[in-house]
Amino acid sequence: MFHNHIARWQNSYFKEVLSNVFDDMVISCIDFSENYTMKIQNEIHNIHWHNFQVMNILVHITYQSNPYYDLAKPNSKVLKEVHYYVSNDISHDTLFVQHEFALGLGF
Repeated sequence: MFHNHIARWQNSYFKEVLSNVFDDMVISCIDFSENYTMKIQNEIHNIHWHNFQVMNILVHITYQSNPYYDLAKPNSKVLKEVHYYVSNDISHDTLFVQHEFALGLGF
């Protein structure tokens, strides 16, 4: 119950922030998953023991103000960029995250 309350609050706050993006503001959303296993939902018995595991998945979504905003298109106010990084590196350290940010942000 408490988790649902927090999730609703975060969702409403995120929508409020997105509706008021300033010209010099970048909103960054990051999700980092370790040891992600890919399984078939209704697997048959002979593939039960075989699954594919990806060690790291990093999703980085950025939002920023659109300098070419068109008043005729209200959905064009915010630009959205999505970057996905998948790695089989087993180290699970912050260097992986820093490296991928440098790739995505062009450092």
